[in-house]
Amino acid sequence: MTKQILPNELAEIVTGLLIKPELLGELDSREAHQAFMLDIGRVIADHCGGRVNGITDGDVAKPYLSDIECTPTLHIEPDDRLPSTERNVWSNYHVEAWADEGQETILDRAIRNSDRAALQTLLIVAAQKESVGAPVIKRMTDWRIPEGEPVCHEADS
Repeated sequence: MTKQILPNELAEIVTGLLIKPELLGELDSREAHQAFMLDIGRVIADHCGGRVNGITDGDVAKPYLSDIECTPTLHIEPDDRLPSTERNVWSNYHVEAWADEGQETILDRAIRNSDRAALQTLLIVAAQKESVGAPVIKRMTDWRIPEGEPVCHEADS
């Protein structure tokens, strides 16, 4: 019998492997972890746009992944598959980076923080639904809906 993995379960696995791989007993070297990080970046870029242009290792004098200075950084360049350089899967992160690529405006910090909080909440909500059994719904609004247009969710109908 095959294992059947739900999207939120896959997200848990990927999150664990990226953030704290020792919890899963995998990716036990810098090289293995960074290869996985590159592969995940490429999967996202293949499906959503952007081009992975390598990875920079963090400070090797400190324990790996113990703080931001010793954490690797994935490098992404824009490409013609992105919907825009201003709104895409990469746009909430290192926002100043693509200013020289014709990015006209940088998203407001409050919007970026709200978008990121909604994404981070998805994992928490999924875990709570499984452990407690009571559904909690946090809706994200599609940024492609023009400002001022009503946002309708299927559950609202």
